[in-house]
Amino acid sequence: MTNDEADRLGASFDMSGSQIENVARKYAINTILHEDTQQNRLHTLEEYCQNERLSNSSNRRIGFA
Repeated sequence: MTNDEADRLGASFDMSGSQIENVARKYAINTILHEDTQQNRLHTLEEYCQNERLSNSSNRRIGFA
């Protein structure tokens, strides 16, 4: 992942560490199982981030504000 891609994801999604870990695991498993060529890497990661955000839509924050 390039720095620009990481910056784009970081600017688009406000996620906790555990949410980021979930996205990373899903991406790693998908890459292993489907031999992803990473041509659509950013699009795939954005999809996973969106899905993770939707699955945790209770909007409860944990930790310090």
